[in-house]
Amino acid sequence: MKIILKMPLCFTAITTLCVIVLIFFTTTSCNKSDGDELCFCINIDENVCGKVENASKFSNVVGVNLIWYGSDNKYSVIAHGDRKDDGFTITLPEILDPIYFNTLELEGRRINTTKSSTMTVSNLNVKGSTFSMFCGVNKEGNEVISFMPTAIEKDGTVKNIFFTYVDADVIISGYVVNVATVIPLPNYKGPDELTITAIFSIEWKKGWNIWWFSDTKPTKEGAVTRKYSTNPISKLKWRGK
Repeated sequence: MKIILKMPLCFTAITTLCVIVLIFFTTTSCNKSDGDELCFCINIDENVCGKVENASKFSNVVGVNLIWYGSDNKYSVIAHGDRKDDGFTITLPEILDPIYFNTLELEGRRINTTKSSTMTVSNLNVKGSTFSMFCGVNKEGNEVISFMPTAIEKDGTVKNIFFTYVDADVIISGYVVNVATVIPLPNYKGPDELTITAIFSIEWKKGWNIWWFSDTKPTKEGAVTRKYSTNPISKLKWRGK
């Protein structure tokens, strides 16, 4: 099915999804999933490391780039890491240049300007940018693959991973409700509209932050619960796409 939202449901800071990278914040070691399918870590030097599942399938990848997209098709490589064995390590900039700041949005709402009786933002002056652009590159420097880590719960719920740099602490809580119109594909027998209740439990600290969102399966009546959270996550898969 395809969905048209009556209220835009997007992150305008993210123009094209290349990869969604999960980072666990720690000062010493990685947080590994069962079976060692994936390892991500970040230490006090802002080093991000990742271990790719079935890495031998991507033998042409020699490194990864963290990509920033701005307005007017502006494009910049924020950081680069070389491939090592089945993974990579990238050192993020300790302080992100304000030229890379974009409008921070959740559920199509600018978090520093939107007024809502059900959504609370502790710091309306916060600025920053959301990233999802980790692209595998070949020896010629061409982007050839996307890597997408996700977490799949026992009930089939998929958690999608993003990370954001902010110039100050901020807490986002509460909820908003959006209505989406469904454009059905052949054999679709679900509801014509979805009522999406987005619940926020985000605490971003100054600097780099990891967070995720997930949707429940629609009920027969078309009700969907979407969660945004900075709570820890485990049992991950990171596959090339």
